[in-house]
Amino acid sequence: GGTAGDTQDTLTLELNGTQYDSLSFDETNFSAGNATADELELTVGSAKAAAINTGDITLSTQNDTFTQSDVKVSTAPEFEVSITDAPSDLESDQTLTVDAEVNNTGQATGSVTADLQFDGSQEDSTTTSVAGNGDTTLTLEYGLSDDDVGNAVPITVDVGDDTATDTINV
Repeated sequence: GGTAGDTQDTLTLELNGTQYDSLSFDETNFSAGNATADELELTVGSAKAAAINTGDITLSTQNDTFTQSDVKVSTAPEFEVSITDAPSDLESDQTLTVDAEVNNTGQATGSVTADLQFDGSQEDSTTTSVAGNGDTTLTLEYGLSDDDVGNAVPITVDVGDDTATDTINV
């Protein structure tokens, strides 16, 4: 597209007529079969995504336009966590087992990492996928030692967006 000898073009991404992203590319690579994939990103806030529900996505260059109508627009994953089961007392030679429920309050499925912290130190971690508006229960463990003895020692499950804390006597 463009003037003679000009091989640069721009690919533009729009949602309902509003431009969200664009990238420049060399048309020669496409015609020679050497095109590389780049990403275009469309990020809208939770309130706007919830209000839109579906929208028209348009990709356009100088010479071409493609529109897909009624594309589902989902809110991004957002995670909340609660500790559903943890002992209040353990001996220093036992294993601390903590069950936590992770809720995804967003509409899109997302991956979440849950970290178990014992007295401020990360001791276990697990990653899982949670469906939009769904939840899952995770189990995290830590083998206690004589160095872990104390009263009301904090145990925390951290999922990035949220944390849940309880205490244990060892």
